[in-house]
Amino acid sequence: MEERSPENLMWICSLGNAIHLSIQHSIVLFAEEADDCEFENIEILIDQSFIEKSTHIQFWKEWLRNFLYSTSVKDPMMTPKEWSERDHPFNRRYGHARGFIDWSDLFKNHVHFVKSGHFMGVQIADICANISYRFYSGRPKYRHYRLLRSRIIGKHNTEIHYGVLNELSLMTDAPGNHVKDYTEQELAAMAEMAASKREARE
Repeated sequence: MEERSPENLMWICSLGNAIHLSIQHSIVLFAEEADDCEFENIEILIDQSFIEKSTHIQFWKEWLRNFLYSTSVKDPMMTPKEWSERDHPFNRRYGHARGFIDWSDLFKNHVHFVKSGHFMGVQIADICANISYRFYSGRPKYRHYRLLRSRIIGKHNTEIHYGVLNELSLMTDAPGNHVKDYTEQELAAMAEMAASKREARE
């Protein structure tokens, strides 16, 4: 990872978070019994875009597998309790004793980098990404985004945020130039917030 550029690192982290959220959102959106068949054979297809060499694809797959695994350990995926009651295909395939879900097979054997021209679903995702990019690049009245928005809002009704990390994002001078001591007013405000949180918990 130390050999990766800041831009490449941003790609990797963004991809990992996007895949993690996509799986969780799919579970929520297709939680009803009528949608059970959608989980019989799950394949996660990712546009390989600029990733050309097989060694690079292998690196991305292995990193992504570890990222998804570690993320799911810290922040487990939520699945409806009704799934276990009706022998849901996802639970049947990945479920273990005591309600645990083992994602290893999904992350290792069913995540693929593909050429978008060969898969309609990946092409649709690419169109959605371009619509979002145009909206967040300075076209707030972009009608296509308004039509798409209800399908792509995130956790707690949050919108997608587009971030850019390049050489302008890096500090080249001393870190001390970018920090300062808290003022008395700031310290008092933080103490008040902490006290309010304690009272709320009690």
